[in-house]
Amino acid sequence: MKRSILAAMAVALASCSGPGLSEYQNSCETQHRKFPMMVECLVLTVKNDWKLLSHHKNSDLVGLYLLHAENLSKKVLNRKITAGEARVKLAKFYVQLKKTSDQRDEN
Repeated sequence: MKRSILAAMAVALASCSGPGLSEYQNSCETQHRKFPMMVECLVLTVKNDWKLLSHHKNSDLVGLYLLHAENLSKKVLNRKITAGEARVKLAKFYVQLKKTSDQRDEN
């Protein structure tokens, strides 16, 4: 179930957050099974791609997504939530960001 949620989210992230993010997340998930390690990889990879952060119309949403992922990672490390719960919360947050992105496209 975790994999299917993440796969669906990764595919959808491409349309919301611009080219590159879904590929980066897939790569980090492949390299790191533990949620905090995956998030660390994702944040570093995206931050190294200034084009993704600074030139895409939804760059602020990418930044929000990364901050939320980091916050969830800290909660997992502090054992306030499980990695599975963090993955679901991150997927739900993505849905919220996708709605924001879609509303921007309508205007």
